[in-house]
Amino acid sequence: AASPALTSRVPPPFQGTTGVVLVNIGTPASPSVKDVRAYLAEFLGDPRVVDVNPIVKFFLLNFVVLPFRPKESAEAYAEIWDKERGSPLAYHTEDLVGKLRERLGEKYSIQIGNQFGTPSLKSAMTALRQSGSDRVVIVPMFPQFTSSSTGSAAELAYKLGA
Repeated sequence: AASPALTSRVPPPFQGTTGVVLVNIGTPASPSVKDVRAYLAEFLGDPRVVDVNPIVKFFLLNFVVLPFRPKESAEAYAEIWDKERGSPLAYHTEDLVGKLRERLGEKYSIQIGNQFGTPSLKSAMTALRQSGSDRVVIVPMFPQFTSSSTGSAAELAYKLGA
């Protein structure tokens, strides 16, 4: 028979739900210049996205990119933004979550976790902890593997899961 000290340290089999986080880059909260600027600042501020000296990056972002690019990007977002549902990336991901919930059932808790913007990867991981998920599957939704997308998301997920 196993010693009592050993059996008290062995975790029980999984009892809670399996958390699934669909991870994407994210999207601005709206196509307004203000929201697009905030999104771009967060996105381009990631050290894996713009990999240059931090001082150069500060000047590049604050004096070259962020004063001008948000207006152009906001116009492009406005062209694809759905008046009822918002960002196509957001609502298509929400639709996918709904279908996964139907298909997988109550044993799975499915969340959206964006690297930048909301809902954030941090809020998704917090929701899974609070709901009693005792294991988490991270599903990168990027069409390719790069350090600036999947690598950055994996790094953040590991930090949040620790």
